[in-house]
Amino acid sequence: MLIYVIFMVAIAVFLYKESIRLLKGESQLLKEFCNAPSAKKTVLSLMRKVLLSAIFSAGLMLACFVVTKATGVMPKPLAALSILCYTFGFIHAMVKAKNMR
Repeated sequence: MLIYVIFMVAIAVFLYKESIRLLKGESQLLKEFCNAPSAKKTVLSLMRKVLLSAIFSAGLMLACFVVTKATGVMPKPLAALSILCYTFGFIHAMVKAKNMR
């Protein structure tokens, strides 16, 4: 569970740093979106959605970890909700990105 939380936080930090670079026009990963204002706005919105779903998912999994350590019983619905939260956020962003082309 902690590995999942660390992974989600790492994704969130990466997306945050990349969105700052994109705003400044210095992004090497997303060069093609640096000059087009409408595309930049859309990409930043999608990155924000994935970032928020990663943070929320990490928070839920951390709560699941704490409950597991406190009670000795893993709350499976909470763990499943955590994973589904990120999955749906990521898929939603990818579908929107596909439609952007």
